[in-house]
Amino acid sequence: MIVWQSDTLTRVLHSVLVIPLTTNLDRANLAGTAVVSATARGLAEDSVALAFQMRAIPKVALQTRFELSPTASSLKSSWPLTRRLDE
Repeated sequence: MIVWQSDTLTRVLHSVLVIPLTTNLDRANLAGTAVVSATARGLAEDSVALAFQMRAIPKVALQTRFELSPTASSLKSSWPLTRRLDE
């Protein structure tokens, strides 16, 4: 999963925008996808980001995967792949 949201939005919204990943490399032929190299991002396998399936997930659903508090100013990922838009 790729988190695609600025820290500013994370502070004020009750949800986080995410892009799902798949290891099915055949999906790279679909529009709205991008290949993510495992070695470049610390993933176990090469993956395909399915940007056309981007969605908002409630923060509470991600609290076991991310260090999020109600007043979080940033996402501190325990997953290897995140994108911060305000850096």
